[in-house]
Amino acid sequence: MRTAHPSISVFAFAWMISGCMAAAEPRDDNDEAVGDGAASLVACEALPSGDIVTNGSFELPDLPFGRSWIPPSPTAVPGWRPAYGEIELRDSTFGPFPAHGYQNIELDALSSSGIYQDLTTIPGATYELRFAFAASTPWGGPSEHALGVVWDGQPVASLTTSSQNWVYYTYTVVASGATTRLQFNDMGVSNGTGTFLDHVTVVLVEVDTDEDGVPDLCDNCPAQPNPSQADVDGDAIGDACEVEPQCVVVQRGTYGSVQDTYIQPGISWPYGDYPYLVTTTLPADVKAGVLAFDLSFIPAGSNIESAVLTLSHPWKASASTIEVHRVNGPWQESTVHAGNFPGTTPAVEAVITTVAEADASVSASVAPLVQAWVDGSQPNYGVALQDVNDRTDIRSSEHANVALRPKLEVCFTPAE
Repeated sequence: MRTAHPSISVFAFAWMISGCMAAAEPRDDNDEAVGDGAASLVACEALPSGDIVTNGSFELPDLPFGRSWIPPSPTAVPGWRPAYGEIELRDSTFGPFPAHGYQNIELDALSSSGIYQDLTTIPGATYELRFAFAASTPWGGPSEHALGVVWDGQPVASLTTSSQNWVYYTYTVVASGATTRLQFNDMGVSNGTGTFLDHVTVVLVEVDTDEDGVPDLCDNCPAQPNPSQADVDGDAIGDACEVEPQCVVVQRGTYGSVQDTYIQPGISWPYGDYPYLVTTTLPADVKAGVLAFDLSFIPAGSNIESAVLTLSHPWKASASTIEVHRVNGPWQESTVHAGNFPGTTPAVEAVITTVAEADASVSASVAPLVQAWVDGSQPNYGVALQDVNDRTDIRSSEHANVALRPKLEVCFTPAE
């Protein structure tokens, strides 16, 4: 059994937010920026519970007391690989005793060298990197004993010392991928009198923003407390974070802005103030009702869950079919007539069936059309209503009874 050695340590903590830059060092081929990457949701049981560095105190291979050793092969020090040059493993030899355990590593054993380890990390996760650094000899000054620290291809720190007292440094870093390279480089004069490194640890920082006992990395709703993690629809978004659809009825006199009128071919007179939208295809009397609902209150990118257009008509002798078409261009209720109406598209967006021998309200879904308006793939100039086999007088937004005016009920979920 080993005998514990006295440890000469000065504990100092240097905090730095990931992404702070230092001088460039020789390094590996991974050049993604420190701090890049969004955190991915993982199972809580998959989160590492401690240090993810292998052999961070360089206790393996176990050397005899007081010995130093230059590894003969790249795989001789478990967990670590040489980046360039030769490293030296030391067991309580001259100079400071190890910061932790019985052994430490020297960079610049014969000439400047570097050492690295590829760590298994969670993309987007935050980690605390900590290590001890000291000068190998009391002479030479800071230019002799300089250490460069590189995380995921980017410099984290450039440190110098002329003291053989161990100093601990702590940094916050972010992983951008499932594998992250941690590298230490000797940055001093390449002369065999170099840099001591020991007790390297990397520990996951388990942030719990909503303080519900579930770390953010495995919390399906990290901004809202939900310790049960209920997720009824199984979409990996917790029920507490599911955005509920918002439903709005757009109807003049109730909410929002509505324009409506009807167009009679050959008549250059606006009918915007008439209490009915007359629509018919009777040979002697062709007319089309026109409606436009202002939907600018719906945020861009919203998902339209439903959109129902409801019209009210008085008693009529027989049922008929009203086709809904998109209007081709802008118009104003107070000025539009047959001479300046921009026309309609031939495609039928929806069909509404009227009711025979009754005063009735009739409806049809226009969700795909409203979605196109909200997405911006089609401009919202409103719709034209064309009764294809009869005449229907639809109560307009000028009708005295607000409840019977045209309305569009829209349910939408804002983009997250």
